[in-house]
Amino acid sequence: MIKINLDGKDIRISQPAILKDLIKDSSHKYICARVNGYIKELNYLITSNSKIKLFTIKDLDATNVYTRSLNYLICMAFYNLYPKIKLKITYSISRCFYAEDINGTVITKEMINKVQNEMEKIIKQDYIFERLKVKNKIAKSFYKKLGFNDKLELLQYRPEKSTHFYKVNNYYNYFYGYMAYSTGYIKSYKLILDNPGFFIQYPRAENFGNIPKFENAPIYKKALNDSAIWAKEMECESIVQINKKTLTKKRSIDFINECEARHSRMLCELGDKIEKNINKLKLICVAGPSSSGKTTFANRLRIELLSRGIHPIMISLDNYYKPINEIPKDNKGDYDFECLEALKLPLLNKHLEDVVKGKEIKVPIYNFSNPSTNKFTKVKISNNKQIVIIEGIHALNEKLTYKVKKENKFKIYISPQIQINIDNENPLSLTDFRLLRRITRDNKFRNIPPLRTIKMWPSVRNGEFRWIYQGIENADYVFNSFLYYELNILKNKILPQLEKIDKNEPLYEINERLIRMLKFIRGLSDKYVPCNSLIKEFIGDSCFE
Repeated sequence: MIKINLDGKDIRISQPAILKDLIKDSSHKYICARVNGYIKELNYLITSNSKIKLFTIKDLDATNVYTRSLNYLICMAFYNLYPKIKLKITYSISRCFYAEDINGTVITKEMINKVQNEMEKIIKQDYIFERLKVKNKIAKSFYKKLGFNDKLELLQYRPEKSTHFYKVNNYYNYFYGYMAYSTGYIKSYKLILDNPGFFIQYPRAENFGNIPKFENAPIYKKALNDSAIWAKEMECESIVQINKKTLTKKRSIDFINECEARHSRMLCELGDKIEKNINKLKLICVAGPSSSGKTTFANRLRIELLSRGIHPIMISLDNYYKPINEIPKDNKGDYDFECLEALKLPLLNKHLEDVVKGKEIKVPIYNFSNPSTNKFTKVKISNNKQIVIIEGIHALNEKLTYKVKKENKFKIYISPQIQINIDNENPLSLTDFRLLRRITRDNKFRNIPPLRTIKMWPSVRNGEFRWIYQGIENADYVFNSFLYYELNILKNKILPQLEKIDKNEPLYEINERLIRMLKFIRGLSDKYVPCNSLIKEFIGDSCFE
């Protein structure tokens, strides 16, 4: 007999069985499961005693499986109706994907309607996602036959000697991860036309398994479009293209400096905007999600302004925390240092109000190990060529700086707007990239092992959704902190540590996803990375340390 604990219920079976048969889920509620610590598809065969946790679309573990399956389905429907169209899928605004034809065909409303009808037919047929494993040599000829040139080029960087396909009816494709059991599980999605392509909306775990309301974000959309245009001009749209830029020492050095020049150009643009309005501007507010590079950016902006005769004064929001016993607690009973109410807002605003009027203020120096310290530093703006810079997760929130008039503030949103694909249909995750940065920095500077950072990440993400993203459209400038060569650098820095993690560890599937993200990348030494580069904030040896 095989003993199984299925979502807390003990059962026994006399012979091996696949997960789907054990669940008996006729409504297709469950997307995947964790079996003895590992995420598995529902076609996984149970052969020994097991502890099984089932996941619905309300669970974060199911989201990636669901979205892969949905995008597969969309590609299949387009192939059935419009075989000459080759979709490119990227991340976009409002927590959506964006898809368009790489050959330039403009997607019309009529086409979207036909594709949706085709998808509904496929879903109704409830075709099984059949997983096939083949040698790379066979995969190579198969890719040629199907016209998957992007996947064919990537195959040379695959470390394994075999690869997988998923077959649905007579359609084949691969999306670098687990899929739903069958097409009938893909119940919820929306396709929204947006010339020349369309948005793909899907259920989100943080939205309790519902599709979030679509919110247009013209400022952030422009930033993503600018990033995509630059990636195309630089020939950095895919992992294959990036790898080609690191094949020789000269190419690698040029590649690093091209990316750094892009950051310098953006800082110059910012300097122009601020200098043009310096007579009315008194406060620069910098905000962005975790691992965006805010600290290095603020320092480089300071240097840029100094080169124009503008003298910035840095004020850290960390110095305005309330005493520990006054910090609000979250729903788990832990101190919520990320909430706005954790700060001494009246004191901060009194100081900001005074300093922009030219008065001297005494900024407290907050010591987390000894919050009762009375140390402070004096700050004063003595002429029109001085300006205050603050950075933090709340910096774009008007409630943080309510005493300073809007016309006296310049707001900057910073984050890595990564626009790189593994292949045409599989974009690299923006969030996973920031997690890689965070893991690298935590390990380098705080001696925190990768799994601990991974465990903390959901809490970090919750704070971002609560306090940061809502302020993007209030920004006067969006700074793309991504450097297209840094994945090559991060691979050398952190991949060996990720590969040492035991497969039986909790949350290993996230670690595995990060490994999958890096394994196709060519490693690159940081020898030629400038000391003021934003990536130095994560790998060390920054001149701003």
